[in-house]
Amino acid sequence: MGASSTGNDGALYRAFRRTVIAKIERDLAAERLAATKVLELTMPRVRSSVGEARRQRLCTRAWLFGSFAWGQPTGRSDIDLLLADCLDPDTVAVMVGHVVGRPVHVLKLEEAPASLVERALRDGVPI
Repeated sequence: MGASSTGNDGALYRAFRRTVIAKIERDLAAERLAATKVLELTMPRVRSSVGEARRQRLCTRAWLFGSFAWGQPTGRSDIDLLLADCLDPDTVAVMVGHVVGRPVHVLKLEEAPASLVERALRDGVPI
């Protein structure tokens, strides 16, 4: 039982490992697909609502940051915006949130932490 049991244990371990890796790969692929769908549905709405805020002169420039810009958003992800020359961030947040149907956080460029501004300008998505 000793030697053959050890051989079986090794084979069982390898089979288990392959099964777990395959499951993780399937889960990651499903998460990527779900994120792509969320982006495809949400980004046009973000762009149009931020464009409307610009037309109403509520801000001049905008950058998307957070999971929608540099991660994989989920159905529960919020929208994070950094806005330049934003007179009323709450109004913009409500406007955008109404259109996209999810929570929106707006930070004024002039008041945001320097590290966040740097990353949003470097890695964020200009809107």
